[in-house]
Amino acid sequence: TKIKNGLYDPEYQKFQRYSAAILQQLEQLEANLEHALNPPADSRPPLKGWSLDEIDENDGSVWPVPGVIPHGLTFVYGLPKGGKSLWMQKLSACIAGGVPFDGIEELEHGRVLYITRDIGASRQEVKKRLMKILPHLGLSEDALDGKLILTDDPFYLNDPASVDNLLAHNLGRFVLVVIDSLFRCVSGSLSQDVVASAAVEAIDRISRATGAAMVAIHHEPRSGEHLFGSVMLDAAYDAQIHVERGKERNSVIVTVQELKNAPVPDKPFIYRIEEEYLAAVAGAGAASATTPKLASSRHQEMLALLPAGWFTRKEGRKLVEPLLTGAEEA
Repeated sequence: TKIKNGLYDPEYQKFQRYSAAILQQLEQLEANLEHALNPPADSRPPLKGWSLDEIDENDGSVWPVPGVIPHGLTFVYGLPKGGKSLWMQKLSACIAGGVPFDGIEELEHGRVLYITRDIGASRQEVKKRLMKILPHLGLSEDALDGKLILTDDPFYLNDPASVDNLLAHNLGRFVLVVIDSLFRCVSGSLSQDVVASAAVEAIDRISRATGAAMVAIHHEPRSGEHLFGSVMLDAAYDAQIHVERGKERNSVIVTVQELKNAPVPDKPFIYRIEEEYLAAVAGAGAASATTPKLASSRHQEMLALLPAGWFTRKEGRKLVEPLLTGAEEA
């Protein structure tokens, strides 16, 4: 009886979970050690030097989505249920299906690898969403055959063996690789520098192996509008895009906040949610991405609205909201 009662004791169940977690970590450490001692043949490429005439300065400089997503690492972030995955699934379908994206004609078209690891977002669930999105884009399921690849297998960026497995089963070139979401694709907390740094290194490795631009869907803390986690993440990105629900019911606002090598678009993308589809609102979106001169003019208008002294980011955003959304033109 004592043994039976002990087996059902909540503390014993906690001990079992703790033991399982320890075993998982030990197995991962063993796999990492094996990888370090016996790395795959292509995991440590020679540090080749290049003369200037061997370097194509245009190689790798293509923007999959001009003025929005560069060839590098882009963070698409926001609060849960904000519309991040819906936006990326629509964009992925456009790139794979060979059609424009919300007024942007010059997309780089080709294969997309979409890693879906969020709870409740299995490959079957994502396919259901895509089947609702495709008719709005004038695409059929056949149009994406072999071009939009979904995987929901367990995947950890800070586990070299896991990255090896991903690359071994998804050979060839991709235009875009989407990680949805980042915190579900690491073992440990992204607030730890060692975890975040390993994740960024693996993302770079995947990009080099596939030729793809990388998009990591991530979250923000409820305390403020910024990336959750280590400062290593802030140091790593080439673009940062914020997704949030608008004030109007079923509206979504997608703002390109930072592009390290280009001016940001003049206006955000603004959508209405129609079932599982983000329908673009007329007059919004990065199709109107400005030249640096025009962007500078709009920035000066924003600065003129801001008060002297300290103010929070939310307070500042509220003051310049008409310029962000184009409401002044209504």
